[in-house]
Amino acid sequence: MLHRNSQKRYYINGAMYFITTVTRGRYPWFDEDILCGLFIDDLELCAAIKNFAVLGYKVNPDHVHLLIRPSAGHSFSEIMRSLKTNFSRNANRLLAGHAGRNLLFRERTPAAQLPRLGKYIAMAENRHGGAIPLPRFRWQSSFHDHYIRDADDLDNHVRYLRRQWIIHGLCDNKWLWIAPPPPPMKAGSRDPAFMGAGRDIILT
Repeated sequence: MLHRNSQKRYYINGAMYFITTVTRGRYPWFDEDILCGLFIDDLELCAAIKNFAVLGYKVNPDHVHLLIRPSAGHSFSEIMRSLKTNFSRNANRLLAGHAGRNLLFRERTPAAQLPRLGKYIAMAENRHGGAIPLPRFRWQSSFHDHYIRDADDLDNHVRYLRRQWIIHGLCDNKWLWIAPPPPPMKAGSRDPAFMGAGRDIILT
């Protein structure tokens, strides 16, 4: 097993983390490409606001894997709380199962007034004739985190991302992105500037 969920989380300044978050009841909301695109947009916005590097991701039908490097200003717990909260709100504005589902579509709010959501409203209109016919979106309350310890560990997790479509029996490997590799590290080495090894460790 690559991942272990624990109530005790280790925050290491400058470190890289592999994070997995799952939908409530493993419902396959991300079979809908519109929601996948919205999630990636929200991830990129969150990265800009919370000042963290996105080094890879894979969106599966019922869960998402992220490879990120937080800055000193925001822990990965803060990042995940913000990302999950904002995506849930935005997604539910598009879904038929949400209580306020029809507001955006009924009022036909001009896309210019919704610079981020407008294009997804238009996609939903074109594909579904209105709100996306899915129940209200919800995440599971927690997430798994794994500290990337060295180059071998990073390579293992990058290969794990690339094999997701095989592992889960998907027909393709879309919604996968991995950043270009950093300068090469000697196998088994630890680079404090890259991995955060030897930096301050905070336990909560």
